[in-house]
Amino acid sequence: MNKKTILIADDDQDILDLVAALLMGSGYRVHTSYNGDGLEDLASDELPDLLILDIRMRHGRNGKEIATRLKQNNATKDIPIILISANDDIVEAVEVSGADAFVPKPFNVKQLLEVVRQFVG
Repeated sequence: MNKKTILIADDDQDILDLVAALLMGSGYRVHTSYNGDGLEDLASDELPDLLILDIRMRHGRNGKEIATRLKQNNATKDIPIILISANDDIVEAVEVSGADAFVPKPFNVKQLLEVVRQFVG
């Protein structure tokens, strides 16, 4: 059985490490980006099964913008995207960007895994 690949971008290294460890421990192959730079190219080259993006990253790219661009690209438009954020505008960000779901921060690890499994099993 091939492991599903998930790309994660967050500017909080602790959250990035936690989510990566959680997903790897659940059997997924994981690539991380501290600031989202290069993520669009990696997504186009790798064609992951899922992306998890922080909406607002202090350093680098904005997760909402990345999601919007990926959803407008024919090669990546069908890749599910989950946005994560502590901001109140997360629902609007999902609607505007075309992302498929969101998980508010702080999140419960079980909740995050449930949403991930909805898209990649």
